[in-house]
Amino acid sequence: MWGFKSPLAHPMGSFSQRLRTLVMDPAVLQRLHDEVAKIMHMADIKAKFADLGADCIGSTPEELAAFLRAEMTKWAEVVKAANIRIE
Repeated sequence: MWGFKSPLAHPMGSFSQRLRTLVMDPAVLQRLHDEVAKIMHMADIKAKFADLGADCIGSTPEELAAFLRAEMTKWAEVVKAANIRIE
């Protein structure tokens, strides 16, 4: 899926990434990915992201899912180690 990464390396989810978490027909997901990828490759879109200090990045839906799983695992460990609780 396509999104962007801030200069602080904080992944900022895109609309398509949020949709990925929904139960979705694989063909619909692939079409959405393909269309968003086309848009993210447009020079004016890349320039607008650059103006915001962000770089366009891209991955497959499977790579995004693996990244999100790894992030959840990493941050769960931080929360546990710091004994962070919901108030």
